[in-house]
Amino acid sequence: MNDIVFEILKCAVIVCIMVLCRHVIPWVKTQMDATQYSFLMELARTAVLFAEQTIPGSGNGKLKKAVVRDYLEDLLARKKIHITEEQLDALIEAAVKQMKQEDILAQPVILKEADVAEP
Repeated sequence: MNDIVFEILKCAVIVCIMVLCRHVIPWVKTQMDATQYSFLMELARTAVLFAEQTIPGSGNGKLKKAVVRDYLEDLLARKKIHITEEQLDALIEAAVKQMKQEDILAQPVILKEADVAEP
């Protein structure tokens, strides 16, 4: 009798592990992908803002994109994050589009007297 109960219990544990693996592992992977995407998007936003503020002029889009691309490639290589060139281009374009929709790129940066430290 004890052997039968033990075998039933063992089968129940195996079934529970299979169900957990079937549902939990894809959920964790999705959460990690979303976290990595938001991290990459924030890096791209920062790089685009950096290029906008350091390279003057409105006709320098290709130069700005090249600077952002080089910066992100270097940063991602140091962090050992591998993405394709197409994914990198899409990430940069998505950051620019999102910032244009939020009207961040169109607004000039204005410092107030309180923001500037006296020497």
